[in-house]
Amino acid sequence: MDGPVISFDVSKGESHCRGFEASGKPFSSAFCFPHDRGGFDKLRKLATEIENATGRKPAAVLESTGVYGMTLLSFLTAEKAETYLISPLESAKMRKSEVRPTKNDSLDCTTIAKVYYSKALRRYEQEGRIYSDLREMSRNYRYILGLITAEKNRYQRCLDLVWPGFCDVIDYASDSSLSVVIGLRHPSLVRTSRGVIKAIGTHRPRRISADDLADRVVAYSKSHVSGVSPDSYAVRETAESAERLAELKKTVASLLEEMEELASMLPG
Repeated sequence: MDGPVISFDVSKGESHCRGFEASGKPFSSAFCFPHDRGGFDKLRKLATEIENATGRKPAAVLESTGVYGMTLLSFLTAEKAETYLISPLESAKMRKSEVRPTKNDSLDCTTIAKVYYSKALRRYEQEGRIYSDLREMSRNYRYILGLITAEKNRYQRCLDLVWPGFCDVIDYASDSSLSVVIGLRHPSLVRTSRGVIKAIGTHRPRRISADDLADRVVAYSKSHVSGVSPDSYAVRETAESAERLAELKKTVASLLEEMEELASMLPG
């Protein structure tokens, strides 16, 4: 690579940068700027000065640092700057070759510039909005699945105390099962099949009819004894956990539907 460049050492909320006219020819000293409008004005001024001095708009090079660099990348994209990303491993190798194994923000700008001038790099292209949204939605999807797993573990412990053996009646985490626990709260409060059907509401079971499930729940309430009384705190905790689990399931289903719809818009 050749020509003018501004190299960046990116940190959380700020970056160090240094301008170069060419390989081994610094244009400015390194300085730190925040990732805000004021800081980007300083960066824009440096780029203009380099372009006036060299007749070429400077490229930009920085390490691929994940979320910390996204604000800077967004600015560079808006400025239509020719931008290149390098792996942190490449700059680490360059530091070792300079007998400088430790990081130094100001000196690292020079190291990153040396990587730029010594490599044939591929220009960074901003991802399409669909791809970036799907990536973030996928990250959130995995996070919510983790919450669901944790809540299921908590809920099952509570259920075994308040509704022992209820998982033999119906899948303990199904929508209809959660609705029964939320609506009726304690086995001793189950009175009639009609009351069970009312608690189930629109969350009808898949493999059996609502009437059959209601009969099973009534039969369960007559044959099983809860480990706590209806006014126990554990009853409230169980119902709250069921509500939380039901809401998380609803959220993840909605997110998955949105992801599928977005993915259908991608080119074949």
